[in-house]
Amino acid sequence: MKILHLSYHTSPFTKQLGSNDAGGLNVYIKNIIENFDDADFNISVLTGEKSEALEEKKFNFSSFSLFDKTSSIDEKILLLPEFIELVTEFVKVNQIELIHAHYWLSGIVAKEIKSKFGIPYIFTAHSYGKFIDEDSKRIVSEYQILSNADLITSSSKFEYNFLNQNYETPEQKLRILYPGVDVDLFKPKTNNVKENALLVVGRIQPQKGQINTLKLFYKLHILFPDLKLYFIGGPSGNDGKEYLQNIEREIEQTGLKNKVRFLNSASQEQLINEYNKAKIVVHASQYETFGLVVLEANSCGVPVVSINQGPLKETIVNGQNGFVAETFEDENLVLFCKNILSDSKYQSQTQLNCLNIAKQYEWKNTVKQLKEIYQELKFS
Repeated sequence: MKILHLSYHTSPFTKQLGSNDAGGLNVYIKNIIENFDDADFNISVLTGEKSEALEEKKFNFSSFSLFDKTSSIDEKILLLPEFIELVTEFVKVNQIELIHAHYWLSGIVAKEIKSKFGIPYIFTAHSYGKFIDEDSKRIVSEYQILSNADLITSSSKFEYNFLNQNYETPEQKLRILYPGVDVDLFKPKTNNVKENALLVVGRIQPQKGQINTLKLFYKLHILFPDLKLYFIGGPSGNDGKEYLQNIEREIEQTGLKNKVRFLNSASQEQLINEYNKAKIVVHASQYETFGLVVLEANSCGVPVVSINQGPLKETIVNGQNGFVAETFEDENLVLFCKNILSDSKYQSQTQLNCLNIAKQYEWKNTVKQLKEIYQELKFS
């Protein structure tokens, strides 16, 4: 079965994550592709971002080199018609049988290809216009993509219900497909020395909510004066730079600038090192389809605290591998953090809990389910 994955706006194989448009989507596609080892599936991957081509036993990856990684979404939208023409030719030459589109811009491409050749497509959104806006051309496009898709994967029960309730997507089109984590890569380091530190991971933009993590840091810093706060991720989107400046200004006003570091984007190896240094990962995004950070941190033995009221409630068990509350001022969430920072036995037990929960999510399980979804379409 010849399958084409589309990741128009960002290359799945970028080495620096956490800035521009490179984030969880890139990790998701890369791991799915690399874990496909079935000879019955011939996998190709296409992007519009300039990137080095790869030809592996399991897949072929090509870039049409239409734009740089620093290009804005608006610039990428302008170049989308050219990408559609190039993909159209690729599909004809390579006799593609199924398209798996990632993110709404790739969904537009898949919809166009289906209208021309009748090739079915699966859509994985990774994010939604309705997370951040209630009236935009993107949302109109998402409705059309979802309406024309043959099947849609949701990364959580939350996303499944969100699609059904907010985009009127019929349940018979939806398939829950939980992402995974590479437990052989993301793992505790031997002889590791922890810092009294909180870690925040994610591209810096308003929807990620990093500024809210400062509330928890200030509260804990009073009790633990040596506590530090690290941010991994660079500015992303139209408002990223301004949002970063807002965070920096607030830190400056508190006089704790020497306790906070911005590490910008990171390679996977750097990210694993920072996970291992931290005692707690703080997640502040209100809008997620899943939240890979939880699995990565847990797989390194690090608990995650969050105010996300959606999918993170599906992976975090309060008091076990982290804590989810409505605000970072919540007494029980703060108490959980205090215990981690002050009680080594409590921290060790929490680490074991994290590792056990992370083991339940491996990419091989995700791929096994995805193969079944592909076969379902093939024989439908």
